[in-house]
Amino acid sequence: MGTKVAIITGSGQGIGAGVARSFANAGYKVSLMSPSDRSVKLAKELGGIGRSGSILESKDLAALVDETKKTFGRIDAVVNNMGHGSGAAPSVTERTTYDPDHFHDPLDFPDEGWHQALDMYVLSVVRMARAVVPVMKQQGGGSIVNISSFTVIEPRPGYPQMSVLRGTTSG
Repeated sequence: MGTKVAIITGSGQGIGAGVARSFANAGYKVSLMSPSDRSVKLAKELGGIGRSGSILESKDLAALVDETKKTFGRIDAVVNNMGHGSGAAPSVTERTTYDPDHFHDPLDFPDEGWHQALDMYVLSVVRMARAVVPVMKQQGGGSIVNISSFTVIEPRPGYPQMSVLRGTTSG
């Protein structure tokens, strides 16, 4: 089969960058994407593909999958690492670190905030699956992993969108 290939989104920093390094250290070719150019820089360091793009845009995900397939000939793994990003709901973007005392009443959230979170945490996974599953079917398999949040297991009132919606993409 040759070298395995992994796509990692949200790979410009933090958990996503750590995942990218781990895959590269395990011998995978990596294809990285984040909203900033940090994933492009990291990909150069790791000998992979790097793109700036958004998990909120089907065209960005399709371009990442297409370039990966054309460059490496296959896609064995996808890690959907969704951060918060500018498209996240206000309760998420107002916090830069976890605060156990933070409280935001989920009943006070406008529908727009819930829709933004649904787009970020659930539909981004659907978009990636639409783009990559045909490739994986054609080659006989592959794996998709969704990085979630501790709030799925231990809900926090300050993070209702993550607690509710990230649970739909885990497990």
